[in-house]
Amino acid sequence: MKLLVVALTLGACAPDVPSTPSYQADVQPILAASCIRCHGVPAIGGAPESLRLDTYADLAGIGAASFRGSIVARVSDEARPMPPRFPLGDWEIDVLQRWVDTGGGRGDPRPDNHPPTATLVTRDAGVLTIDVEDADGDVVGGALLVDGVVVGPVASGRTTVTAPAGNILRVQLDDGAAVIELELP
Repeated sequence: MKLLVVALTLGACAPDVPSTPSYQADVQPILAASCIRCHGVPAIGGAPESLRLDTYADLAGIGAASFRGSIVARVSDEARPMPPRFPLGDWEIDVLQRWVDTGGGRGDPRPDNHPPTATLVTRDAGVLTIDVEDADGDVVGGALLVDGVVVGPVASGRTTVTAPAGNILRVQLDDGAAVIELELP
């Protein structure tokens, strides 16, 4: 009986699943805590380089609905759950499922959101080091562009990218709220 009371009490403390989850406020924190470690830049643990979960843009491309649905299927798969060592809880899975069910859109950003920044740290013999920061701690993903052509991924923290010579360096950054483009000196 005591165990039932504890379980009911803990269940009452769990937050409700949002009716229309926002990518930045509800989905991105789940992905950041459990998925981006392997499915970010660089991909590790056998995750394919093409399966980035650190930007909304990668979740919103061609075939996005089935891609988002496959994420929910993998985190719900009891035989082969993702992440494999520390599966998501029911609340996290329910948030992701509701997000997919309501169209998987970006939704409203947090009202206190600050856009990310990027700083070119070094440019030496075609190797660029870029620091990407976000004042409110959002995970940031994106790409480096040289003369308008994507040459490599960037992510929160310090990223090193090999790039051809070019005149105009820009980064596209996605902090979950929106994609912004910044010119680097």
